[in-house]
Amino acid sequence: MMNIFIVIHLVSFIPVLTVAFILWKDIGERSQFGKRPKYLIMSIIMLFFTGILFTLSAFLPEEFPQESSFMLYTIFTILYLVANFFVEFSIHCQRITKSFFEGEFAPRLRSFIISYAILSFLAILAVILFLFRNSFDGSLVTSSGLYSSDALTELQEKGLLGWEDFHILTTIVFIVFSFIQAIILFTVNKRIFRFQEGVIRENSLLSKIAIFMFVFFFIHFFLSGFFNPIFFPAFILCNIGILVRVTGEYFFQRTQNLDRRILKLEDTLNLKNELIGRVISSTNEEDFTIIRNMLEDEIERANAHQTVKEYGISGAIIYSRKGNFLSVASSRYIYGYCIPINRTDVLKHLKKQEQINEFILKTPFDLAAINQTPRERLANSGDMLVKDLVEKQAPVILMEMPEDMRGLQRLIALYPIFDRSILRGIIVIFKDSFDRLFPEEENACLTLTENLKVVFAIIEGKAIQHERNRLQGEMEIAKTIQTSIVPGTIQIPGYECRASMVTASEVGGDAYDCYPVEKGAYFGIGDVSGHGLPAGITALIQLTAFQTAIATSNSVGRQLEPYEIYDLVNKILCGINRDRIGSDKFMTQNYFYAENNTITHAGSHVIAILYQKNQNSTRELPELANRTAFMGISEHIASKTSAGTFTMDEGDVLLLYTDGIIESKNQYGTQFGLSRLAEILAGNATKSLDEIMITIMDTVREHATSGDLKKYNGNLADDASLFLIRKK
Repeated sequence: MMNIFIVIHLVSFIPVLTVAFILWKDIGERSQFGKRPKYLIMSIIMLFFTGILFTLSAFLPEEFPQESSFMLYTIFTILYLVANFFVEFSIHCQRITKSFFEGEFAPRLRSFIISYAILSFLAILAVILFLFRNSFDGSLVTSSGLYSSDALTELQEKGLLGWEDFHILTTIVFIVFSFIQAIILFTVNKRIFRFQEGVIRENSLLSKIAIFMFVFFFIHFFLSGFFNPIFFPAFILCNIGILVRVTGEYFFQRTQNLDRRILKLEDTLNLKNELIGRVISSTNEEDFTIIRNMLEDEIERANAHQTVKEYGISGAIIYSRKGNFLSVASSRYIYGYCIPINRTDVLKHLKKQEQINEFILKTPFDLAAINQTPRERLANSGDMLVKDLVEKQAPVILMEMPEDMRGLQRLIALYPIFDRSILRGIIVIFKDSFDRLFPEEENACLTLTENLKVVFAIIEGKAIQHERNRLQGEMEIAKTIQTSIVPGTIQIPGYECRASMVTASEVGGDAYDCYPVEKGAYFGIGDVSGHGLPAGITALIQLTAFQTAIATSNSVGRQLEPYEIYDLVNKILCGINRDRIGSDKFMTQNYFYAENNTITHAGSHVIAILYQKNQNSTRELPELANRTAFMGISEHIASKTSAGTFTMDEGDVLLLYTDGIIESKNQYGTQFGLSRLAEILAGNATKSLDEIMITIMDTVREHATSGDLKKYNGNLADDASLFLIRKK
């Protein structure tokens, strides 16, 4: 009856081979796992042949008699050891492949394979030679190539070999063979499987199991004899060990890694959100502290994984970009022992680290010069590294120090901080005692790079917002100036007057004014091209020149015509624009002089609307527009051609305005228009001037509700000014 352990051992091959093959096949179907490990499939093949051999020995006992157990043990041991070692190779290699230890591990692996093959061959050869040393004609060998009981009996009868002699000699050979195998196992365990144990991989479980199995076999066979049945529970244990190791590494370990990645991603997102919240509300000084803490945390986290502390990161610098320069914004951006990689020639003059750090703060990288200069013509290695980084848009790691850095550092690594394709800064990493970066250090640098990209973007956004707030404050001041320089009340003898100005989202150039004189009053309205502070300044110059011209004419006792005022103001405006402020602003402008019921005018602005009470109708005054060149274009303008006169009777209303009124748009882009303005005036001319102005502005805003008001956050696209006068 077949031993129960033999059955269990044979059955144990099925889950081991099935699970191992499924996991090996699954690796190739998942890109994140990389290529299928070749050593794992080789281990599966070894186990498959071992299982076939065990099956044959179990079901064909006549071909594998009891006396052949010694040779079977030798073959099974070698197959199991090779299978075990291939599993360990697979695990070890996959963890080393992407690290800098691969170059050191490969020679160890090759030397082991060669030495193990040679020693195993010699050990097997020694056993075979011993078994056949007394019979070279092959008569003692069965068809299977192994000793039969008849052959052994014949040996004893001839007196060539006694049973005790055979047992002693075979024991000696086995001890020698065992000793050779033990040397191989311990050597492999020390040189291969304990290589960077705890850094690259966790343990060498299978090699320890194999050593235990071998020692157990040695004790078992030594005590019980070579021709006893093979002790199958030990092989069952070996199969279980392989199954545990393969599933632990290629299933549970990968599952745990996936869970850790998910948790790390969640932690990263949470930390990034927390970081964003802190940076958004922080001051500039607090920003420096936040970045310093980030730098220290990542470096300390990376160094915590080092078994040799001296091999960790010894220094780091964070450069941020301002314009075309990469500079260190604060001394808190310098960590540990660092050197100015773009000016190493000064180090011999700087004795203390504080002096070196101070020099680093004052020595930026000129990106424009670096980009424009060929690499071979750059003055120092630091500029070359930055040029390589910008061109590759990837980290640059320098392990072999150039002449100007030799003896100062063992490794210098530059990690770029890119926001899309824009370089925002770089991180420079230094090592003074080791010339490689460990995986944890690389991960720390990449994490720091990602976080700094977010922080720098927020800081830049805050700077832009601060500048916008500053400009907005200046715009508010400019608006205040703009509205304060126009008169609050307008007095024209014989007329009732009202005026108003509604400023747009930006400072505009609307302006109106009035200057009473002895017999009447001068008044005017205009609009500077464009928006912003230059337009407001141009309007202010025009108002000042208007007031000065009239005041001067009064002082000399000569009354100026409106066209003369237009020409004088135009010359002043052209001279200041051209010779002093370099502005290209021009403006539309009408000047009026009212005396009794006659109004003379000059200039070029927009078509005015006149309501005539006697006829209860409105008419346009096109002569106020396009009769001369705009003010500020040329000092050689002669506006006399635009001069004109009209009269106003009692109850008549003159409506002057700027184009912000008639050009306001609805959601369809339709302008308010001159005709609609005339209709409002005609329908409300008998009301007070205040009521007329309110009705006009309400109607304009209603028209622009879904258009300009929505587009410009509740503001019209342009300043809207109204000037109403009614003849008493």
